[in-house]
Amino acid sequence: MNNINGLLDFYNEINKLKNTVRYNGADDIFKESTADHTWRLALMCIDLKEKNNIDIDITYAVKIALIHDMCEYQQNNDITIVDVIDGRVTKKDKKKLELDTMKVLAERYSRNDIFEIWMDYENQNSKESKYVKLLDRMESTLHIIDRLGKDNFISNLDAVATYCDKYIANFPELIPVLRGIKDKLKVKFIRIGIEWKMEYDMFDNL
Repeated sequence: MNNINGLLDFYNEINKLKNTVRYNGADDIFKESTADHTWRLALMCIDLKEKNNIDIDITYAVKIALIHDMCEYQQNNDITIVDVIDGRVTKKDKKKLELDTMKVLAERYSRNDIFEIWMDYENQNSKESKYVKLLDRMESTLHIIDRLGKDNFISNLDAVATYCDKYIANFPELIPVLRGIKDKLKVKFIRIGIEWKMEYDMFDNL
């Protein structure tokens, strides 16, 4: 390895992800670091692959999981799907900010390898990227279930209840997992007085 200092500088730079706050603008109870989210997502990638015999390159999938939100390292706070749902930022602006950040990171530390993996995730080219996308949404939904309460709920709960639905068709092996997540979300909705709509349970017919 020719540039140890450059590599260590890169590790120090992305250490900022430990302090990058997700769900900025939502109630404080939802907040977590990007590193918190990434750790559980990587674990889920390994665990659910093994338990469901999913035919993917797990090493590559974990790389995607670890890299997919690296674009957030220069932000004081992450821009999440909640910000888009609630109209605080457009999806187009979110994507541009993330792309620009990854270009800077790749150029500064000569990490085209990381940029290419990140682009694979963004473009959803590989089976592994599709797997991580589904699990990313599952992990985020589990986080919301854990924190959602009577006095701090997201404005568009239809989007929360159907957040994973678009991506489950790629991995029917994981339908029981999503059904379990939906069951937990349904219990939480009912507990805090939110209607659980019949269409929320129609995901496995997509």
